[in-house]
Amino acid sequence: SDEHRDLVCSNFLELHVQPPCSCCLRPGSDRAMVAREIIGMLLIMVAGIGVTSIVILSVIIKELGMPYYTLVGVAIMVVGLCEAGYLASRGEFSKVELRHIKWVWMRGVCGTGTLVFGLLAVQTGAPVGDVSALGSVNAVVAALLGRAFLGEPLGALHIAAVGLSILGAFLVSKPQALLGLGPSGVAVQWLGYLLAVLSGILSGGSFIASRKAQAVSPLMMSFSVCIQETPVIILFPLLKIVDEVPLTVLVGSPLQGASVFAGLMLLVFISVAAMSAGSQLCPAAAGSTIYTSVSMALGFAAQILLSSETPDVVTLSGASSMLLAVCLMAISRRWYSPKLPSPQTLEPVADSPASAVSESSGAAAAEVDDEDEFESLASFVAAEFSGLSASPKAQAARQRRAPAVAAAVCPPAQSIGWATA
Repeated sequence: SDEHRDLVCSNFLELHVQPPCSCCLRPGSDRAMVAREIIGMLLIMVAGIGVTSIVILSVIIKELGMPYYTLVGVAIMVVGLCEAGYLASRGEFSKVELRHIKWVWMRGVCGTGTLVFGLLAVQTGAPVGDVSALGSVNAVVAALLGRAFLGEPLGALHIAAVGLSILGAFLVSKPQALLGLGPSGVAVQWLGYLLAVLSGILSGGSFIASRKAQAVSPLMMSFSVCIQETPVIILFPLLKIVDEVPLTVLVGSPLQGASVFAGLMLLVFISVAAMSAGSQLCPAAAGSTIYTSVSMALGFAAQILLSSETPDVVTLSGASSMLLAVCLMAISRRWYSPKLPSPQTLEPVADSPASAVSESSGAAAAEVDDEDEFESLASFVAAEFSGLSASPKAQAARQRRAPAVAAAVCPPAQSIGWATA
């Protein structure tokens, strides 16, 4: 009947438009969420150490006279094949939903770009510490993305973070050399610094891709990274993009070569898997802050120990400025996020026939979301990093589309029984 149809539609809109019910805001649920985020932060810390170590080892292994890119490329390939075998045995490939495939692929693209651009930045001569510091631009880029596509004005914390990030990047990039005030023999590694910035931006994409596919196994995300990194890194020495000794040099020291290869495999597996799992468990703002802090500290430590190159005051000031910018972005996410109502102000939705159509309602809502997918992605990125939300105009547009969802879910009323005669 018409009354029954109106009841179903009304309950559907309450379920999908109103804030979460009181059961989602219980103290026990909050504690579980906090524990989940803490585990994610610890995993991202491990990932930051692992990824930065892989970049540092490119310098060490090259100095040992061993083919780094060939070794790490084959190590990544072996890890990917092992993950593929395990995932296939568990039937994980068939469990990936169609809507998650693009995020699994994006995780591989961004993970590959983060490592490859970071390696190339160091290869061109940029110091490891500077590369790690410049990689912290991802949070600021997310804030600007939110301003550009959501129409939401930046808050004071956002503006401060953007200014500090720009200032920090300028200081880290050796302004005395850029302005011609340094020694005449100083070479400005413009390409290395540019590659470092690109590496940082893509690392932010890894956080977003993992957050958008939280239902997917972290090993599936890790497999996507490995399967895409393998051909790129192996082709570097073959295409003469990097200079490397031939693989035959390992014949003279097989034990050393096997030890390095085994260490690289373990490091690759731990760092990529920890990054995928950790990014799924905690918000991108917190993950980016931890990842940047760990990478920056380890990068500058390696720069001092391996190259005997102590960062000057200007470089350290720039790195501190960029780290502070990332911290401000993390704070702004909580500061500017819309406040959820307390459990006392929420009333649970009564049981109704709407539960019978939940599956079809999800499909209809997904179709509506696809129409505005780009705006939704921009909104998600900005909210994850900076707490920005869609402008009132965008929110009104979404509300106008809600009746369309309800119409797709609730079929027209039909007469049955004697009314059909």
